[in-house]
Amino acid sequence: MALVSASIPNLINGVSQQPPSLRLKTQAELQENGFSTVVDGLKKRPSSEHIKTLSNVPTNIDSGFIHTIRRDENEFYILVITNNVLKVYDKNGLEQTVTESPTGAISYLSGLTDPSKELTATTIADFTFIVNKNKVVAKDTTNKSPQRPEEALFYVRQGDYKTGYIKTLNLRSTEYSNYEFSPKERNYSIYRHLALKVQEAMGYSQTNKWIMDQIVDIEAVEVCNKIVSVYKSLTAS
Repeated sequence: MALVSASIPNLINGVSQQPPSLRLKTQAELQENGFSTVVDGLKKRPSSEHIKTLSNVPTNIDSGFIHTIRRDENEFYILVITNNVLKVYDKNGLEQTVTESPTGAISYLSGLTDPSKELTATTIADFTFIVNKNKVVAKDTTNKSPQRPEEALFYVRQGDYKTGYIKTLNLRSTEYSNYEFSPKERNYSIYRHLALKVQEAMGYSQTNKWIMDQIVDIEAVEVCNKIVSVYKSLTAS
């Protein structure tokens, strides 16, 4: 097989398991002790820093579940879980006090043989949710009062809002084309038609009786003046 020669701009996209013909030129098949970044390109992996030897570490820590809780750049914690044991350390390696509430809640973590594979966790704001994959999901059988009303969640994957808008625009254009329009006179026929459509949209209740007068005397006049202004700017030579 003949050698293939090509230029590689950088290796910022890390490792790819795809065949060479499919992966990007900026991806590698194997990368050891390397760190790819868009800013700095491919550079040597930063070394680790020994901070502190943790105290009271569970004996079976090798199979323990470890999760990082980062609140900001200056405050973060390490969560360590083994069978029925939960410990938290701060960024300096100091063990923190863990309060069990309600009593017996820690039993949710019992019966673990390999916590690193049987547990998963995610942190959202100040709350960390832990899931024991060995536990069967069950509903709370206690009565909740007051009872919540019936609810539903709807997901609209796609909405065709444009069709209705264009249809209405074409319909209104046809309606207004039946009226005469003068840029120098009051076009009351157009004013009344616009007021009628606004009235139909807002309803004919007692509190909406002002709509017709408001549209005819003020709003429609301003709309027509604006249309005249736009038309003159478009047709000006």
